[in-house]
Amino acid sequence: MALLTRLTRLVRADLNALLDRVEEPDILLAQALRDMDQAVADDERVLAGLRRGRERLATRRGALAARRAGLDDELALCLDAGQDDLARSLLRRRLESEQLEQLLQEREQAAGVRVQALEQQLADRRARLDAIRAEAELVMPDAAGDADLLAVPEPPPDRPRPIAEADIEIALLAAKRRRAS
Repeated sequence: MALLTRLTRLVRADLNALLDRVEEPDILLAQALRDMDQAVADDERVLAGLRRGRERLATRRGALAARRAGLDDELALCLDAGQDDLARSLLRRRLESEQLEQLLQEREQAAGVRVQALEQQLADRRARLDAIRAEAELVMPDAAGDADLLAVPEPPPDRPRPIAEADIEIALLAAKRRRAS
């Protein structure tokens, strides 16, 4: 029995050593970092979409409030003129507008809750990613450069670099100086 246990342990150790040699931990770590970066980028896109949606809801709700104010003016005009039929129609539109405004406010609040939850999740993921990157640099200093996957690569020398706003400003000042002299 002891011999069988020892042989099993020996085979397991050999298999684990073989897998360790085949796997190349620095490549696996770089892939894990890429996957985490992608998850953070996905969360950022979802968060930006939620924020835009919340802003659209607020804008639409503001437009409804403005329309309701106009309806109130029209309602006052109808009531002053004794036009009850028109007043009923305006009251129906005003009530529908109030209901829709309430619904939009509830959706805006729900979107706000989702935004806060996603912001917290994103902050947690970023913190974990930074911790893993720091740990990776300690464990594999040679792979630290490979693990920095978010760095913007320099454009190849055969393509011109993008023109920055500062370049345009400098060129404008130079053109003004040439023109003045």
